[in-house]
Amino acid sequence: MPAFEDSTNHHAYLCRFSGATLLLALCLATFSYITDPYGIFSHTGGDSSFSRLKITNNMRLHKPYALEHMRAEHIVIGSSRAASLPPTREGSTGYNAALPGIWMRELRLMVEHAQAINPLRSALIALDYSMFRQENAGQTRDGFAAQRLRNSMYSRSDTFANWKQRGRDHFTSLLSVDSLIESVRSSFDDMSSNTVYMSDGTWFYLPEKDTKWLYSFVNKRRSREFLDESGILNFEEFDKLLSFLQANQIETVFLISPFHGSVMTSVESAGKWEDYLTWQRRVVEAVSGYDAPFRVAGIESNPGIILEPIGIERPFFTDGMHFSQEAGKSISECIMTKKCTDQVDVHFLEPRNVHKYLNDIDALMRAYPDSNPGDFAALQRWLLSLKE
Repeated sequence: MPAFEDSTNHHAYLCRFSGATLLLALCLATFSYITDPYGIFSHTGGDSSFSRLKITNNMRLHKPYALEHMRAEHIVIGSSRAASLPPTREGSTGYNAALPGIWMRELRLMVEHAQAINPLRSALIALDYSMFRQENAGQTRDGFAAQRLRNSMYSRSDTFANWKQRGRDHFTSLLSVDSLIESVRSSFDDMSSNTVYMSDGTWFYLPEKDTKWLYSFVNKRRSREFLDESGILNFEEFDKLLSFLQANQIETVFLISPFHGSVMTSVESAGKWEDYLTWQRRVVEAVSGYDAPFRVAGIESNPGIILEPIGIERPFFTDGMHFSQEAGKSISECIMTKKCTDQVDVHFLEPRNVHKYLNDIDALMRAYPDSNPGDFAALQRWLLSLKE
């Protein structure tokens, strides 16, 4: 056969191969776009649930785009402890932008992102001690890309970095192997995740372990963290957040996320109880220093929450630090509409009343062993196992 015929056949084969590859890529991209495994192309605003989707491990990819779709005027944000707080406020569209294990820099950038998309009227920000640790100051977790977020103060280079990051995100969602796997799971496996993820950004877990196991895990983990950390707090990122909220006159409630009595006792056994109380006092003092529509809410002085027995039906805590779906609703209603219950009552804290509030918390922590002797005995066994 002449050489030119071999060349022609080879060229035709390459064309057919390239065409088939392109068609396959187009089909995969279309499938991933329709299933939208990371929820970055569309976001419904009704009561539909994304429980089939394994979004939980990809929230730092999903939620910035979800905020853009929702164009929220009211946001709830914090760590996974804020996950069950519904973002409802009368007359405002809302979204729960909480991220698992969020650090203060991430929180601040997410608030700025929401404001750049659509001016915020209000925010409910759930604070954790871990956000203020010196070890985490100015840091972001894996999967969080600041370039992904909008910012009203963009420079040209920032804009280019933003579009570059978004190009990567779209490629990941449409053509990566991971997106294909998640697309298949979301289409055919309703039980692919034990997390129920709602379209308003709230989520909650369907526990695979018994309650005592969950409390054991959380208490041991918190004890290790408080034992290992330096006790030095850093408020630099928090001050930046407060300045931004003040400049934009965003009405904000800062919720000091409560611990169950067992976790309080674990903090005390780690020798960091006074640090924990001092942190709350410093939060109140920092917020009160701004002439802005800010309030600090505390619910940790409620005996019905702190002294709750482990393993009861319809509990407030699921594991000692995360709230049940019903508890999240109660907290939000109490803070936003003042419809409180006997179990959940909110105290709005200022420098003049924070001392009494912290004394009440201290008294509850010290009352926990006598109030729940069986649970306290189990807690001692859990903490003793850390030393073995």
